[in-house]
Amino acid sequence: LSLGRRMITETRRRIDEQMAIFQSYARHERIHSSRFRPDSRLSAISVRKSVYSRGLRARGVQGDQGRSRDISAEFFRSNPAVTHRLVPWLSRELEALVASRDIVEFLLQLILTIIQQIDLGSATIKQTLEPYLLQRTDHFLHEFMTFAKYPFDMNAFDRNVVYE
Repeated sequence: LSLGRRMITETRRRIDEQMAIFQSYARHERIHSSRFRPDSRLSAISVRKSVYSRGLRARGVQGDQGRSRDISAEFFRSNPAVTHRLVPWLSRELEALVASRDIVEFLLQLILTIIQQIDLGSATIKQTLEPYLLQRTDHFLHEFMTFAKYPFDMNAFDRNVVYE
C-alpha cells in the first residue's frame, strides 16, 4: 500500500509537468478531429454510460485477425508517444464514469503516468483507481486493457468491438 501512496505522490509531481502537453494535444484533437464534435461526443458518452450501467464487457474486436499490442509498463515507458492514442478513449470513458471534469483530468494524467510504471493488470493500478471509480474499477480496467491491446483508434474500435 505504501508503494501506491509513493506512486501517487510522485505521479502528482509529474502531472504538473505533463498537463500542458496533454491539454495542448486534447485542444488540437477537439479543433481538428470530427470525433470531438459536441453532439457525437455527448452521444458517445451516453453509449459508454450504458455499457457500464448494463455491465456489458468487451470480448474483443471482430476482424482483428490476431493483431494486438503490447500493453506492458515497459512498452509504454519505451514508447511514450503511443500513449497519445489512449487520450481520447480514456477521456471519454472517464467522463462517462466520473461527474467532475477536474477528477477526469487528474485521473487521465494519473493513468498515463502510472501505465509507464506498472503493468495494466496489476492490483496496484486497481487500488489506485478504486477511490475514484468505486465499483466500476474492474469494469473500466477490463475495457481499458481491451482497447489498449488492439491497434485501432477509438472510432474503429467502437465500430468493431464485440460485447458479451
